[in-house]
Amino acid sequence: MDPNEALKNARATLALLRATFDDGRDDELVEPALTLADAFEALDGWLSNGGFSPTAWANQKQDYQAGWRDALIDRSESAEVPE
Repeated sequence: MDPNEALKNARATLALLRATFDDGRDDELVEPALTLADAFEALDGWLSNGGFSPTAWANQKQDYQAGWRDALIDRSESAEVPE
């Protein structure tokens, strides 16, 4: 199982579900809903068994951690030192 492909499929199918629902074509939702369920189950199984995160999620985590690290550095550099 490729987690990147599963995430890509899940995101694309979710967008299709939302657009179909928003257009009022509820009768066309079954097949995309099953596709999304399959992608989610595959990704959940992969992650639950120790598989690596999809690249998109791993990069966001690194960006998030870097943002906190930068914010902490900025605060420590700008903090006034009591005399």
